[in-house]
Amino acid sequence: MVKVEKNYLFDGPKGKVSLKDLFEGRRQLIVYHLMFDPAWEKGYSGCTTFLDALGDLSLLKQRDTTFVAASRAPLAKLEANKQQKEWSIAWFSSHDSDFNCDFHVTPDPKYRKKKETASAAGHSGNTENRQHGVRLFLRIEEDIFYKYAT
Repeated sequence: MVKVEKNYLFDGPKGKVSLKDLFEGRRQLIVYHLMFDPAWEKGYSGCTTFLDALGDLSLLKQRDTTFVAASRAPLAKLEANKQQKEWSIAWFSSHDSDFNCDFHVTPDPKYRKKKETASAAGHSGNTENRQHGVRLFLRIEEDIFYKYAT
């Protein structure tokens, strides 16, 4: 485990929240990095298919675990896509954060600043230097640890 020293902030439906806030008071946090570039109009199809197939996650709460999705697109785009897909999952924007770069789903920090051209479909543009993935975090009292990635 590696202690998370940086204070990451995300945009959510209720405003700015920290990584610690994403835990919702629970001990474990699972973050799914859904590929959604700020220039796109919707998330990458493989990633959205993954969320479509997840099913009921309510048992995670009984195991002291919270599941959220995070993407680089601005919150307004995430919220529009969430409504269209009829998802109830918590989905946060890491648009103004180093979170994706620091956890190697957008490896090059300069990449965030590049303007890209997205296709009319909104998701089949350049996916170079982007990855989806799952990250597991553990909270012990006030400390947060990065435990696992796949």
